[in-house]
Amino acid sequence: MKTTFGCFRAFVALLTISILALPGGLFASDHRDGPLPGQTPGGDITDTFAFLTASNPGRMVVAMGVNPLTVPDFNGTYDFSSQILYQIKIDSDGDGREDYVIQALFTGHGPTQTVTICGPFKPATTGARNKFQCAADKDNDRGDRDSGAKAHLLNGAINTTLGDANGLQAFAGLRDDPFTFDFSQFTRINAGTQDLFRQATLPIFGALRGRSTPAGVDSLGGFNLSVIVAEFPSSWVRGRTSTVGVWSTTSRPETVTAGRDSEKNPAADPAPDRLSTNFIQLDRAGQQAIGTVFVPKPLKDAYNADIPENDMADWGNFVPDALTITDNDGTGNTIAGRRAVLHALTLDDGTNGAPLLLPAGFANRDVNLLRKAIFPDMLRLNLDLPPGFAPIGGNGLQNGRTIDEDTIDVALRLLRELADVNFSAPVPAGIPGTGRARPGALNFPADRRVFVVLQGTDFIGSDSSTSDLSNSGNDVPSTNTFPYFPQPNTPK
Repeated sequence: MKTTFGCFRAFVALLTISILALPGGLFASDHRDGPLPGQTPGGDITDTFAFLTASNPGRMVVAMGVNPLTVPDFNGTYDFSSQILYQIKIDSDGDGREDYVIQALFTGHGPTQTVTICGPFKPATTGARNKFQCAADKDNDRGDRDSGAKAHLLNGAINTTLGDANGLQAFAGLRDDPFTFDFSQFTRINAGTQDLFRQATLPIFGALRGRSTPAGVDSLGGFNLSVIVAEFPSSWVRGRTSTVGVWSTTSRPETVTAGRDSEKNPAADPAPDRLSTNFIQLDRAGQQAIGTVFVPKPLKDAYNADIPENDMADWGNFVPDALTITDNDGTGNTIAGRRAVLHALTLDDGTNGAPLLLPAGFANRDVNLLRKAIFPDMLRLNLDLPPGFAPIGGNGLQNGRTIDEDTIDVALRLLRELADVNFSAPVPAGIPGTGRARPGALNFPADRRVFVVLQGTDFIGSDSSTSDLSNSGNDVPSTNTFPYFPQPNTPK
């Protein structure tokens, strides 16, 4: 046992590099993810959500959050930007490009802001360069003939419910941020002052430092965000299959340089530089923490400006191979071998770590399984599955995304069982994956930035939360009525 597991600190450390802190580090899903969004008020997307309503499975809810870490004492100072086009995009044919969009544009500042929102409709332009079309679609003409969907146009004040409960219903305003993560403890582990999210005594290692309390602490507890929510009949966006892809974007106006308009005619364009009616993508978010975890910091702005259609080609190499049932290097580096190591260290018992997620005998033969689950970076929602049904790992990382879902644990538990790792010398032989560095694996010790013992969970919420991935442990539960997000936190 000592020969096989004596260097397991290195094993779990490298797994954590792959999952939690590839270049750039992690903070709260996509909160503050990338230099440009973080420097653009109202342009930084936190998360995207997509689910069917429990009361009416024929209705679909999509939502996007911006303005991360909104402090309740200053609730009235956070705006949706009047210079940004907010969009929720829906792919109905699986090609990674939007077939329908919901658009929102804001005017004014503070609590008196108003919003114009419409959709879902078929956009005239797709990809990273778009136009605001709500005004053009005010008569519900665009897209109707082909899809039957009505591009309803709504205008009204923020923090109020707009529209029709049988058609398009929308909300834009301040709400509690439902994302949960014990970021403070993660920082301590990263700094070497702690070893685990929860202290534990493990075989081989003995007592390891961590929180003495059963539950972790939600570092985002008490913070708000600005959220845009839309609900409509799912039939409006159904495509060839029952699965749709959903992601959100923020875009800023393109700058037109004087004398360089589309006609290339300086005499016809004597005006000074001005803003175009075209909007250029600034930020995007699909599945939880993908850009944060897998994209190196210098490339984050490039990633945020890209489109899901290009993800596998442009970013697939940043995701490690998935373990399979085949032992390719003679060290037991298989799915079963990984399970055995985690079990031997009691990191799957619900107390020292989250239970294993994959079923015993999970027969993966595809080294690209993780890449296919992660890219294209969009939530994938099966419209024929019952609301709340989450076949973890069966439809992207999970089926859509509900407000209360424990999405960090979903990703941690899948990746700790599936991510291929390799240990080069001086790690002793006997640990699964020991050998020469190889393409497609996460190779130790090339990256030593984060040595965190991976438990598969940050233990937010009660002990039972490690086996109930529908419970995020948020300090405020969601509601069962539109707009579903918890009421905003108020100053204390």
